[in-house]
Amino acid sequence: ARQHYDNLSNILSSFNISVTLLTGSLKKRDKDQALESIKSGASGLIVGTHAIFYESTEFKRLAYVIIDEQHKFGVIQREELKNKGEGVDMLLMSATPIPRSFALTLFGDLEVSLIKTLPKGRIPVTTYLAKHGNEDKVYEFLRKELLKGHQVYFVYPLISSSEKFELKDVNNMCLKLKEVFSEYVVEMLHSKLPSDLKEEIMKNFYSKKVDILVATS
Repeated sequence: ARQHYDNLSNILSSFNISVTLLTGSLKKRDKDQALESIKSGASGLIVGTHAIFYESTEFKRLAYVIIDEQHKFGVIQREELKNKGEGVDMLLMSATPIPRSFALTLFGDLEVSLIKTLPKGRIPVTTYLAKHGNEDKVYEFLRKELLKGHQVYFVYPLISSSEKFELKDVNNMCLKLKEVFSEYVVEMLHSKLPSDLKEEIMKNFYSKKVDILVATS
């Protein structure tokens, strides 16, 4: 949401359109200010997370709703949001062909639009497969990328070690990676961290204050 907010604010800055960010992690004063701006109609465009669905979020005249990653939101949630206005048009977006999303495109009486091209300037993705035991080669490759000023993130399936699964976890791997890349800033991110801390870490990674992010999915 923060990334969309920043991008849209830059794009619409010369059109005198006020853009408001609404997330659950906002401080109370900022959240109250955002809610008042939305209710009064001072905000022409609102970018947010699940906080937009809350009963306390009132719109002066909601006309158009865009839901990205629509499969992550419930049917009732989407309907309640639509009911916050009259004659609201809705655009559902998803790149994940889960059964329900696929069924909606076939039988849901929806007009379907397909985006078949990559965004302008998108760099092609190259995927490499490394075997266990070749970690040093992977680290060497990543170090070259870091020297170019690029960033790195690692994704692991577990937050902490488990006796049930022989899988690597974020807590232990973050400690290891801090040793391997001691000259770089390494941070850890997972769902059990406080919301404000997660927000801060993401901001720091986005602003390149963090070189390496170790996270769960």
